[in-house]
Amino acid sequence: MVRIADILKKKAEGQQAKPPASEPPPEQKTQSEQPSPSVKEEPQSQERPELHKEPGIRISETVLAKSKLLSQKESIELYSETVSLVKEIYDWVKAGKEITEENLKDIIVYVGKFVDQQCLDNDNILSLINLPTENDFIYKHVVNVGIICIDLGCGLGYDKAKLIELGSIAIVHDMGMTKFHDLYNRPHQFNEKEFAEIKNHCKIGAEILGKFKDKYKRMVSVVYQEHERLDGSGYPLGLKEEAIDEYAKIIGLADMYEALTHLRPYRSETSPAKVLDILLLNRNGFWRKIMKVLIERLASPFPVGSNIKLSSGEKGKVIKRNLACPLRPVVEIVSEADEEKLAETRTIDLAKHPTIYIKGILEEKI
Repeated sequence: MVRIADILKKKAEGQQAKPPASEPPPEQKTQSEQPSPSVKEEPQSQERPELHKEPGIRISETVLAKSKLLSQKESIELYSETVSLVKEIYDWVKAGKEITEENLKDIIVYVGKFVDQQCLDNDNILSLINLPTENDFIYKHVVNVGIICIDLGCGLGYDKAKLIELGSIAIVHDMGMTKFHDLYNRPHQFNEKEFAEIKNHCKIGAEILGKFKDKYKRMVSVVYQEHERLDGSGYPLGLKEEAIDEYAKIIGLADMYEALTHLRPYRSETSPAKVLDILLLNRNGFWRKIMKVLIERLASPFPVGSNIKLSSGEKGKVIKRNLACPLRPVVEIVSEADEEKLAETRTIDLAKHPTIYIKGILEEKI
């Protein structure tokens, strides 16, 4: 049996001599730079943002109540509604208007629905992060990061309240990007000046949410820290290790993973194998425990939504993970070995069919 831990160890040992790889901006890993004059910076001598061990977002019993398992169609509807809500709120802020507590409560309610489904092991939700994100990608990006963070939180053993809190903060983590709409949609890589400018988005996001610092204090500090890295290479303060909030560590990794796996105006998406390589090359910046959970649950060679070809010659799509055996997921077969499309698809759990295995990823859609 191939174990993810063995993959991690093997790749890490083979790449120790290599220099750190560049992550896609603004997720790319850089040394801390001086802030833009237009953004008020906290003096280095001040205390670091206070960390909190317990959830700080008050969640109603209605949100915490359980719900039924959603179908694929219902999952897509939930995703679309959430993206629309996020667009409405982000565009409201982009227009110079203040975010309200009602906006945050709406986000918490929708995140609670995702948490319900992911706690019920509904991989229909996880497959949604593979949808195209063209045109103002930021809205789907933050929803996808929320979904990824909830999944990582499940792997870390978080309870429902913590999952909702983490997912809600993930949804607002790029609030500061509303001030750089034209910049992040340009069809070219950022130059040094542009990158220095857009790096201010985490501080601006914390300022936008600052009015809630008493009630949602952890939300503000995590948005401020999500680009910090364990080795001190992040920004805006160059924090290290335990000085960084655990939620910020999770959101930072999820943010990078989501960005790498999706098209951007200035680059194409990265293949699952290459994403794994980049994660390992940047491992010193991320908490190893979270890296392990991400690799086990998401960054496998055959993530949910992958189009694959089986050793039998059949073609299909990965629709569900087998966490105990990541290389043998549940597959929906759409065509026979002779390339003939099936009138009705069928599913096969590769963990129960040891003689059949995935031969490779298909580039074309099926």
